[in-house]
Amino acid sequence: MEFDCIDLQRRNGLVQIQLNRPESGNSMNVALLRQLAKAMRNCEEDENVRCVVLTGKGRFFCVGGDPGNFDGADDYGAVVRETTHHLNAAILSMVRMRAPVVVSINGPAAGAGLSLCLAGDIVLASASATFASAFIALGLPPDGGLARALFRRVGETKAREMLMLNRKITAAEAFQWGMINNVVDAAGLPSAVDEICNRFMSGPTVAYGRIKALLAGADQFGLEHQLQLEAKGVAESVNLGDGLEGIRAFREKRAARFTGL
Repeated sequence: MEFDCIDLQRRNGLVQIQLNRPESGNSMNVALLRQLAKAMRNCEEDENVRCVVLTGKGRFFCVGGDPGNFDGADDYGAVVRETTHHLNAAILSMVRMRAPVVVSINGPAAGAGLSLCLAGDIVLASASATFASAFIALGLPPDGGLARALFRRVGETKAREMLMLNRKITAAEAFQWGMINNVVDAAGLPSAVDEICNRFMSGPTVAYGRIKALLAGADQFGLEHQLQLEAKGVAESVNLGDGLEGIRAFREKRAARFTGL
């Protein structure tokens, strides 16, 4: 598949994906969503990928869905079903892939753009970024897992405020609420993202994937089942790849050399 609505660059195990429709605030048309879902699925399936960065080109991260998706359509529901199919596929791959996903919020994130933002493992934002659900202004409920993501990150009270009152918040507020990991001035955002990526690129990728899976199911399973999953994960890891290297490095009092295996 040719990519024109996204820009994809790969360097060793680092994949950088940039939403590339700056003239429309990186709004999501069907082509962009189809390409994004394909790119994320490729990252999920490729064991050589050790870190993924998602950002937007220009002044916006992503303003949400493109109203042009409905041009000439007789059945708006069919249009929504197609767009959400690709959006959901992209988000599921972001959550399921073992590689950590770093989201760099370079500008406003709204609607399904906020859903994408909150599917990341680590989210860094420019100080000028803003966040809004936006759906209710169109008379619509959210999609892309936004209600669940907001509930888990900021709690029910703040989630209701954003979803039902369409409260737009600043990057500083998003950090205070626990929605994002850090706020960085615009000039320093790329280097801050690079620093996080370098840590992930030299880290134990399989263990990152297990952590992601444990966190994804943390509110679905009881404590007993969660303990069993954790014990199984550790037992399977200590004799293989990076787990074995980590144990040996600890015993030999040296820095571990993780390869992502």
